[in-house]
Amino acid sequence: MHDVFEEWLTEFQDQTDTAAASEEFQQWLDTQSQFHDYSIRNTILIRIQRLDATKVAGYRTWQTKFDRQVKKGESAIWIWAPIVARQCPDCGNSPTYCASSSCSYDETPPIEWTKGVVGFRPVPVFDIAQTEGEPLPELETSVHGDATRLVPALLGAAPTLDVRATLVSSENWRHGSANGVC
Repeated sequence: MHDVFEEWLTEFQDQTDTAAASEEFQQWLDTQSQFHDYSIRNTILIRIQRLDATKVAGYRTWQTKFDRQVKKGESAIWIWAPIVARQCPDCGNSPTYCASSSCSYDETPPIEWTKGVVGFRPVPVFDIAQTEGEPLPELETSVHGDATRLVPALLGAAPTLDVRATLVSSENWRHGSANGVC
């Protein structure tokens, strides 16, 4: 069993290396890297407003980076974007708010203050389903081949690896379109 596992592992590693070096995978990575990583707060806001959202970006980002246009009549998904400005070293406010507050800091002129987040503002973003235009690169992730030997071998090896593996019929599957859960 160990030799068979080692053989499968070597074959899997070779195929993974080949896939990682492919132009298709590199194009997919390049595209994915252009999408913003949203905070947990913004992720929740996106999810509340649009349950099926998958790829979210601002109006101009869809146009300039992805050659796509937001469809007419689409409603924006609203999230919070940070406001970055120079911050008072004492009170942490922007120069305008610092001047109108009770802060009396005057050691360093505002033009020399470092920048930081001084607040948040609502901004509109849109899901890919709300846009039309050039398709984004897709990555083929389905597995192909004969599973008649592989599945029984993996199920047999699971206890040795201290893993519980269970096959679930499609009628009893409760995880949507996921092809497996861990």
